[in-house]
Amino acid sequence: MEDGITSATGVLVHLNLTSHSGANSHPVFSLTNSDGYWYVDLGNLKDDSNQQVLIYAAADMMTVRVEAGPNRLGQQEVGVSNSSPQKVSLIVLQQTISLNVNLMPGLNLITLPVAPITAETAAGLLSTVADSREVFSYNNDNWGPEVFIHAETGQPLGQDFPLQVGAGYMVHAGKVSQWSVEGRPILSPVSLELRTGLNLVGVPYLEGLSAKGVLATISGGLVIDRWLSDSQIWRSVLATPEGLILGDEFQLDVAEGYFIQVSQDSSWTPSLPATAPQGQPVVPGRVAALEAVTVIQHLTVANLSAGSASVGFQTDGVGRSSLQWRTSYGPWQSLAQEQTGRQYFYHLEGLQPQQQYQLQVAVVDVRGQKVNSPIVDFQTTVVGLANPKTVFGQVLSVNGQAKANQLVLLTVAECSPMLASTDQQGFWSLNLGNLKSDSGQSYQPQNGETVGLRLLGDSTIHQQILTDDGLQQLKTIRYHQQSDGVLTTSDHPDQSQLGLDWEPTIPTHSTQKRGSLIN
Repeated sequence: MEDGITSATGVLVHLNLTSHSGANSHPVFSLTNSDGYWYVDLGNLKDDSNQQVLIYAAADMMTVRVEAGPNRLGQQEVGVSNSSPQKVSLIVLQQTISLNVNLMPGLNLITLPVAPITAETAAGLLSTVADSREVFSYNNDNWGPEVFIHAETGQPLGQDFPLQVGAGYMVHAGKVSQWSVEGRPILSPVSLELRTGLNLVGVPYLEGLSAKGVLATISGGLVIDRWLSDSQIWRSVLATPEGLILGDEFQLDVAEGYFIQVSQDSSWTPSLPATAPQGQPVVPGRVAALEAVTVIQHLTVANLSAGSASVGFQTDGVGRSSLQWRTSYGPWQSLAQEQTGRQYFYHLEGLQPQQQYQLQVAVVDVRGQKVNSPIVDFQTTVVGLANPKTVFGQVLSVNGQAKANQLVLLTVAECSPMLASTDQQGFWSLNLGNLKSDSGQSYQPQNGETVGLRLLGDSTIHQQILTDDGLQQLKTIRYHQQSDGVLTTSDHPDQSQLGLDWEPTIPTHSTQKRGSLIN
């Protein structure tokens, strides 16, 4: 309604849905008719990460936004009901809207989703959000300034600063909460000045922008880093020198902040493509027939954070795996996802900081027999972060063919391991901003430091020296599976494929340990 009485005709309505599994939809659109009514079919919703049909359920949250020009706006959040059709409550158009920015326990990377009517500051945010602890910005390659809540007095301390549209900010929250901010929707793009290196920005304009689509439009664009507040880790989309865009696709959110890494100073204005980008179809891999399995091998817990962990392992035959986990001596919880193959890669999310956990994996073979692993103990880390730095590489056969679904283990002295899986082109990537020391603190790798690479199950470690580049390509691993099942790798081509410019890299630098901790 225009004023609570008059029907709003020909107004654009767009709806987004967040499912119970955390998946977000592409927006679906409708126009109001002469009576102000609109409708959409939720069966048309698509997952914004893979373009597949989005599975939703009762109580999943829908966000309905109405735009009829800069001074006629409306928004409403409503849960999905079991009734069909479902009627959404009356939306009255207003000049300003109020948006809620969701905060998870731990660190959250946010931006102003609206142009505020009154100036917003870091101290003001802390004063309005329950159990908020800290807000800090990023400028000139360093974190700061910073405002935090004194643990004893409850008063904000530090250097207060204004919150600007188009900038990103890290917020440390003590519990699940929301920051409500009122203002005018941002209906025109905010031009962003990007300087060589890392830029912490917000993109509070337009829905439907994808990270891979955006990266291709930024001059000198190398990496877009997203902070996952529920897992407390960085995830990256990156551009290779050959022009390939790698990583897990995601949609940019108007309330999230992002790091954009560029190789040159540039100016970027967000905009939708002239035609809707075509997502790469997800081609399901062929499911191998089950075989006899006698042993679970190389069970590894990696990618530890304050809220998540990854688990990789192998078997001596094709099996169907499952995983269960628990706090020490608590009830077991099972992951719904089963995997079939010889190599398995799981992600545990929703964990608590500095908490002891146990996990066990099981594999069922062609005979219906189950093989269980020993129970493994691990502990999540403290809440903290390091600056994002993405490394990537490729796994090929000795004949140069891409090897998909290979588990790549990256190690740094006195740090917990990191683990990645190769895609269909044999590429893998890891964000070293997620690296943790053995004591559970965030760790910032240094220029000249040595890392080790190997395939899970292989004893050969391929060493390489890190540079201070924000994006670095590491050695290609050549893979060979012998007839007896023994895995061997090398970091150089077969002799028949050697070029005249190839030479091995010999590490010569010692390591230095540095990290950061957030209390």
